[in-house]
Amino acid sequence: MPRCKSNNERTFQNGKVPETDDFKNWAPPCKVCGDKSSGVHYGQRTCEGCKGFFQREEKSHSKIACNADGNCEVNIQTRNRCQFCRFKKCIAVGMSRSAVKYGRMTKRARDAIYQEFKNEYCNNDDESGPDTPNEIDNESSFKVSLDPIHVVTTLTTTAQ
Repeated sequence: MPRCKSNNERTFQNGKVPETDDFKNWAPPCKVCGDKSSGVHYGQRTCEGCKGFFQREEKSHSKIACNADGNCEVNIQTRNRCQFCRFKKCIAVGMSRSAVKYGRMTKRARDAIYQEFKNEYCNNDDESGPDTPNEIDNESSFKVSLDPIHVVTTLTTTAQ
């Protein structure tokens, strides 16, 4: 299984990767706008702004329209410009009223987010891990576990 480089060789978008202990203070980006997420809301990791926006739009059922043919970019700077495109992106990333989870995030969900963080932001220069997609296909298989609230993908290595 691929591992991160040693601590002094890690890279991140801003040049630094949070250490394992610092991960508790690091939040993955919101799936809708890219802002710092505050947890899983309506089935996706979102910021408080997108959580509240989705909640208000779901309750209001008001007619909203886009002035730019429904192709507005939704990011942290532009998220408040077009309600139609923001709501469309909320739906596109998988936010749903039926995915409401009550209570705290489970250890399994936290571990899945941490694994996604490692896969996305840690470099893979370790010789023991596969380097190309073909090697990953040959050595591993993906298992998908579905439940009503979470979709968890697990990478498992097959015995050689």
